[in-house]
Amino acid sequence: MTTTTLRAFALIATAILLVQSAKGANFNVGGTAGNWDLSTNLNGWASAQTFTTGDTLTFNYDSMHSVLEVSKPDYDACQVNNPIGEFTNGNTLIMLKFPGKRYFICGTGGHCSSGMKMEIDTVAAAVATPQPASSPVTPSSRPPMSPPQLPKPPSSVTFDSFQGSVTEASGSCTEDSYCCTFDSSIKLAICSC
Repeated sequence: MTTTTLRAFALIATAILLVQSAKGANFNVGGTAGNWDLSTNLNGWASAQTFTTGDTLTFNYDSMHSVLEVSKPDYDACQVNNPIGEFTNGNTLIMLKFPGKRYFICGTGGHCSSGMKMEIDTVAAAVATPQPASSPVTPSSRPPMSPPQLPKPPSSVTFDSFQGSVTEASGSCTEDSYCCTFDSSIKLAICSC
């Protein structure tokens, strides 16, 4: 194999490892013995876990319950009137994309004050630093070739707690910018360059 082929292979292998390491764990809220309900010690369960960016939470609950993501003041006051997100389907998946604290309560009257609330603290995932591949020293009459440049793929970014506004961009992109469109009905920005 040539040096260029080895470098390309190493680049692809590193990219695959980084993508696989970005996939996080899935946590069933309440653990194996509990659910999103009044009988589970939700904060006790949550404080015993280590949540990392890329992880997901799965809330399983009966139709009498709901999942509201709220601000810290609304969490403390069990205020249900101003949720960041509201879910009622009985099987809610929440992606933990950013480090920091997030707050969840049940929207059914009296349930939050009875303990059906949970604080999640997400930490940033550790990023593995790939070791540079050693290349054999061989005499050559031509300069070494640089690795191939891969194009930037289009990306899709969801906003779990989106509260701002996004302006639709148009025109041409530069190497360091993206053009985005925002679909407010599903809180999804589609960006490409």
